[in-house]
Amino acid sequence: MHRGAPLLRFAISETVADPDTAGAAAALGIDWSPASLGAATVVAETDAGLVTDARAHVYNDRGLGARLARLQTEGQHLSAKIDRLTVLAAGAVEPTKARLTAKIAVLQQHRAALGQKRRRINREVALDFATTMPTWPPRPVPG
Repeated sequence: MHRGAPLLRFAISETVADPDTAGAAAALGIDWSPASLGAATVVAETDAGLVTDARAHVYNDRGLGARLARLQTEGQHLSAKIDRLTVLAAGAVEPTKARLTAKIAVLQQHRAALGQKRRRINREVALDFATTMPTWPPRPVPG
């Protein structure tokens, strides 16, 4: 994406054989939610049943989650301010209305820039998570 427009559009279809999971001895479970922002644990099957060490590996977002929350809050405050100024501009006399309309335009540009920052950070977090978790070396589960 570049400035909200896709740079390239394409479709790929590939036939992939079903994985042979019947012989698997362990599974990696990953939870991706705003609360955990990526937590993983390993479960193994033994003669006694399913076993886990119950130690979760939590993804380190390097503070990007807090930054996303701050940007979201700032965007919500800007939206509220734009709404208030729009109501004021509707009933204002012409010189004041022009100044308020110009201020609203500046605030809308600032809100759009915040949205672009949030999209970039979200993409960075998703890509980093996708590369970190598959390479995470699972610890042996006690049997």
